Amino acid sequence: MRNLWWMGLGLAASLVIQAPALRAQVNFAPARNIPVGLYPGTALTGDLDGDGDLDVVAATQDSDDVSILINNGDATFAPARFVPVGDSPETIAVGDLDGDGDLDIAAANRLSDDLTILKNNGSAIFTASQVVSLREDPFFMVTGDFDDDGDLDLAIANRFDDSVTILPNNGSANFTVGSEFGVGDGPFGLTRGDFDGDGDLDLATSNRFSNDVSVLFNNGAASFTLNQTIATGEGARALTPADLDGDGDLDLAVANRFATNLSVLKNAGNGTFAVSQTVTVDVNPRAVVAGDLDGDGDLDVATANQESGTVSVLLNNGNAVLSPAVNFAVGSEPRSITAGDLDGDGDLELLTANSDSDNVSVLINTEVALPTIAGFSPTSGPVGTLVTITGTNFTGASAVTFGGAGARSFAVLSATQIQVRVPRGATTGKIVVTTPAGNATSAGNFTVTPRPGRQPVRPAGRR
Repeated sequence: MRNLWWMGLGLAASLVIQAPALRAQVNFAPARNIPVGLYPGTALTGDLDGDGDLDVVAATQDSDDVSILINNGDATFAPARFVPVGDSPETIAVGDLDGDGDLDIAAANRLSDDLTILKNNGSAIFTASQVVSLREDPFFMVTGDFDDDGDLDLAIANRFDDSVTILPNNGSANFTVGSEFGVGDGPFGLTRGDFDGDGDLDLATSNRFSNDVSVLFNNGAASFTLNQTIATGEGARALTPADLDGDGDLDLAVANRFATNLSVLKNAGNGTFAVSQTVTVDVNPRAVVAGDLDGDGDLDVATANQESGTVSVLLNNGNAVLSPAVNFAVGSEPRSITAGDLDGDGDLELLTANSDSDNVSVLINTEVALPTIAGFSPTSGPVGTLVTITGTNFTGASAVTFGGAGARSFAVLSATQIQVRVPRGATTGKIVVTTPAGNATSAGNFTVTPRPGRQPVRPAGRR
């Protein structure tokens, strides 16, 4: 009897296991193009004014300033405000550099070979607080607590010196030029992450002229050692870290500008990488970002393609296998790309900085999440039984079927719950819920049982 009890429990459990979600194709509305300063090379997002939504800051090289776009909360923006920096700001970084709880800006100026620190007063009003001399032509910059002292330092890629420079922060947004570490030929891209899983931030560069990626391990005190060089496609221009295969460590996606493709570099878990896939994108990919664009729980990838004026979106199957690219038009010559929930609806938009059209493009994510069925109760019964279905994304449901038979009516109690009676004609089989986004099918069957039999009524005294 005990064995039979366990068998029954296993059967019941099998009826409420969530079915694998169907995969939707992500979609974006036509680009909203927002004017900024002249020749924007980089655009980033952050809550600059502390009101809970993501604003935008763009480095505009030919006007020698940064453009501040304050978000109204719905991905529409107030006209740009301009804050002067050095000569030709190529790259910017956003972070709480002085530890006062708001986001400051660092701008690396490639023609004046210096760094401008802009402190935020908390209301997106910025004042230059420091200018730091740098090596020739600083090209890409990231923030990170590289020396593990609790504040944000800076790392800058020097594309003509084939090196990365660390700038330690004293905690008040005062930076000094620290050590320099060699990488491959032409580091046009730079990123950071804990690649070897030891708790500190490592670095990786994409090297355009040597067509490879350099991975540098941190000893925990902002001293870096070149650990590995990985060959990629021609013109390795940009890279981004992301756990693409869901195994808990950071992989890399690399945009290869002249090969017109993207390389996926899987991490073995110890900071050792190998190319696992190469995917074609649109012409001249210059920047890359990762994020869950289709809302299925894994990280997808998008590239900004300078020559074609497009963004290529590559959806992930959850194991770092990317789908063929789907392209969306943006402004002219997009040079950077980032992702963020700009309209506050819970999904990720894409933002590009377009140097030739002097604007940034916002791609609004219009994907409606697919429904899922997590379970239902009871799991069996005759026609007319009231069944409660639980899951996700039930809003707007238009049909519920049992073994192919449609219910004449049902109640969508919430986005996660539907109540429905088993319809006439139902047979044992799957429950299917249909919404505008698609169908959800139960993992197990609902068992339709016969109606209880009735005893005939006999007149008194008769047998």
